[in-house]
Amino acid sequence: MDWTAINAFASIISALAFLAGTIVVAMQLRHMAKDRFVAATSALFEIWESQEFQEAQMWILHRLQERTWEEFLAKNRGERGEIAFHRVGGFYNRVGTLIVRKMIDTDVTLRTMGGYAIAVWRQIEPLVREARRVEHSNLFDDFERMLPECFECYAPALDVALGASVERDRSFAETAGEAATRIVAGGRDLAAPASIREITPAGLRRMLDRGEAVTVLDVRSRQTYADAQAAIAGSVRISPHEISQRYSELPRDRLIVAFCA
Repeated sequence: MDWTAINAFASIISALAFLAGTIVVAMQLRHMAKDRFVAATSALFEIWESQEFQEAQMWILHRLQERTWEEFLAKNRGERGEIAFHRVGGFYNRVGTLIVRKMIDTDVTLRTMGGYAIAVWRQIEPLVREARRVEHSNLFDDFERMLPECFECYAPALDVALGASVERDRSFAETAGEAATRIVAGGRDLAAPASIREITPAGLRRMLDRGEAVTVLDVRSRQTYADAQAAIAGSVRISPHEISQRYSELPRDRLIVAFCA
């Protein structure tokens, strides 16, 4: 009997068994991750879509008037306003915690919630900053940390060049747009552009064909950029959350055309 051949054969069988076991474990872990994602996002969307949450969110967006924490407490302490403030802010803070810890998919979750999160933050930011000084130093920290991700997912609807959607609700778009600009600028004041106008893809093509001084700024989200696998020749690629660090790279003597889809 050839024991050398038998040992070699046994080693091969053992290696195959180990490989098969590794594949099974990897598949199980993948299914566990998927199940965790489904469970987490389902619970979040169930809360977000509930009547109680939406009523609280709409109160913040359309009824909140106070701009200082003292005024807010004087009018709303123990009442519907304070409940709405903590319910909505606490929810987005929990979403932010999950995103910061990379426990849920940012792109999927914030495509639905991102725009509302930005608009809510725009309303409550002065109150949060003052409350941090006098009551709770870490109030809604993770909510604030996830805002650049919100803007990246929501950039198409925040772009004031979208025309029709802006005309339907111009006041909301401008408010959210101002908030997003401040967020990605890291809180610094940036000079407002002289004018912002819409241009069609065909119009941009004609400008490029004529050799006009145009810088094309690609601000698509990471996922959209990866899925497209294509880019406009000569365009500058900057993600929304990188603008505060790379703003100086943009020329001041050329027309800048940004696109996000």
